[in-house]
Amino acid sequence: MMRDRLGPLWWHTALMFVSSRLGDVLNLIVGLFIVPAVISRDDLGAVLPLTKMASFVALPLLACLGAVLKYLSVFKTKGEDGKIKKMLRDLLWVSLLFLGFVLAVLLFAQDFINKRLRIEDPAILWLIGGLAIINFWNPILLAVMQGLGRFYRLTLSSFIGPVVRFLVILLVLERLQLRGYLLAMVAAGLATISLFLRGLGRPLRSEVQLVSYRSEIPQMVRYAAPVGLMVIMTNIHRLCEPWMVRQWLPRVDSAGFYMAAMFGNIPMWVAPAMLPFLFPLVSELFEKGEKTSRLHVQSLLVVCSIGVFLTVFFGSCSHWLLGLRSAWLPYQSYAWLVGPLCLAVTVDCLIQCHVVHENACRRFLYLRYYLPIVFLEILVFLIILRWPFFNRVFPAIFENELRLSISKDSMLTLLYIMLMARALMVLGLVVELYRSYGRRARPVCVSEN
Repeated sequence: MMRDRLGPLWWHTALMFVSSRLGDVLNLIVGLFIVPAVISRDDLGAVLPLTKMASFVALPLLACLGAVLKYLSVFKTKGEDGKIKKMLRDLLWVSLLFLGFVLAVLLFAQDFINKRLRIEDPAILWLIGGLAIINFWNPILLAVMQGLGRFYRLTLSSFIGPVVRFLVILLVLERLQLRGYLLAMVAAGLATISLFLRGLGRPLRSEVQLVSYRSEIPQMVRYAAPVGLMVIMTNIHRLCEPWMVRQWLPRVDSAGFYMAAMFGNIPMWVAPAMLPFLFPLVSELFEKGEKTSRLHVQSLLVVCSIGVFLTVFFGSCSHWLLGLRSAWLPYQSYAWLVGPLCLAVTVDCLIQCHVVHENACRRFLYLRYYLPIVFLEILVFLIILRWPFFNRVFPAIFENELRLSISKDSMLTLLYIMLMARALMVLGLVVELYRSYGRRARPVCVSEN
């Protein structure tokens, strides 16, 4: 059978790729056709930072997801359904307590966020609070589905969510604008959660007794610390770049960045089709003491090859593409951004794929180069934005000179910073891969003496 010849990773990846592409077509219709035509140019640039903010607000919970995913896989491999049930119940209570915390933080920071993202609708932040909780539970249930091997339900979820989002967008976007966009995301998240809940099955059956996993907590903490740090920095990084664009650039430029990013994010379609299956399969092989290098190298080559192809294609056709519709014509002058953004997203997918593999194998060497690079990029952005702390730390002369030099071409400066960070990440990845596989592949010379 085709499934046996391809193996579980590539069989389920193929199914996920087909299902995800159907969902991505709907997302592309929303992002490129409906949203630019309905949402005003003044508000269009706020779409990306608002959607990223929901994940940022949920960071304290998202930081523990790596350990949840890993140990759900471990418990599943050992057949310990009682521990799975106990962990899910504990996470439910934690998330309910965190909901109150999220709403309090958003209420406290409402003026700060509204001023910097230039939004006036107060209901938007409450929707972000709801989306933050959904963004917490969706990955948890996704981790449960991965750990329990519910791969077909994962595949179906990649289509159900976009369908619900598309339908709600059609119903409310024109009337509610940004609020309607976020409402559609909340509805899509709830639909996916309900699909996952129906697939839990065996671990939640009444005859399954709760079993404490207290003895595993020290190991979980040791695992969660580096993985959680990676999750926190990654989500801050994902928010910081669109936030920087929205706050620092004029509204028309942030809208142009949004349009370029819609095409530039297309390489992101590749990795998500693979990652839900890569982690549990690699984790299971690793826990059994089997080699995972073949899956690792294959996944990196697939992501890199497709990403480079899409970068070249959209980079060369972007000007023509943005001239196809009258609603896109005002943004045709930003076509030069599409290729570099495609390249940046390809690198992000490559790093994400590598990190997932290494986390499954309980190796965290990537933190040595990833964290300093991300921290440095964020630091540069904060200096440029002249946050109060940096006004006190850095001399006024240095800051004024910096702002004078970057004001000549702000968009290009931001792009240079983003691409330089990705170039350093790729360099770190190549060095790590060489140390992991290159040295092993060298022939060992045995002296005749």
